[in-house]
Amino acid sequence: MKKTLLALLILISFSAGAQITVNQLLDKMVSAVDNLKTATYTLNQSERIKGKMRDGVIDTRLQVTPKFKVYLKITAPAKDAGTEILYVDGERNGKCLVNPSNVPINVNLGVYDSRVVENQHHSMLESGFKYFKTIIVQMRKKYADKIDDYVKLSNVKWLGKDYYKADINYNDFAYENYTVQAGEDVRKIARKMFVNEYMILEANKLDDYDDVKAGQVIKVPNVYAKRTVLYIDKVNFLPVIQELYDDKGLYEKYSITNLKINPVFPADEFTKDCKTYNF
Repeated sequence: MKKTLLALLILISFSAGAQITVNQLLDKMVSAVDNLKTATYTLNQSERIKGKMRDGVIDTRLQVTPKFKVYLKITAPAKDAGTEILYVDGERNGKCLVNPSNVPINVNLGVYDSRVVENQHHSMLESGFKYFKTIIVQMRKKYADKIDDYVKLSNVKWLGKDYYKADINYNDFAYENYTVQAGEDVRKIARKMFVNEYMILEANKLDDYDDVKAGQVIKVPNVYAKRTVLYIDKVNFLPVIQELYDDKGLYEKYSITNLKINPVFPADEFTKDCKTYNF
């Protein structure tokens, strides 16, 4: 009986010690993102575009450092399946190489060209976890003294693996007036304010990201999302599921599968001559 009680006390003590705080978890997540140099994965995305959720699947090969490089191959929706996009920082005068699924010719297009970002919340430059990390870092900085009030942690399973679920709620989410400064477009404003650029586009019924001018007063959300739900892998501490909500409900959801961390790529990777590409 005494041995059983002692074992139970040890188990309880170990479980309590194994718990993680919000700040500890976010520290580990930030560190994991910073240590990610290369990756391959499948991005499953669902984004609200003009009131409707649109789904997509993109196979991704990514190099974060020493130079940003990304290769994308769209597998869904069906009308875009087979489209390939290659971007290497400092090459092609800042443009990406596109192999459209429905046109038998490669073209160089700007990363923000409407033909590239149509029906997308983000550009290929936000591929990976680094951009999202900046949002979390800003959130922690802004609400450091209330972080435990805003973030609730729990344990969940997904596809047979264990995750920390971080449920971040900001009930004071609202749109505030912002006066556009000289030289700013919607994307620059979003980066400056650490908010979602497509949300600004939608809230102000703008046709394009450069459809603003200096002195114009627009509506900008005061935080990136009203609610953010993260599934953070208990082994690698990367946020492989990201659900974001605005005042209307689910706004965007991303889940990453088939993730390989820091693979070594062959020499011809991220070139149009790579044997596994179809440029």
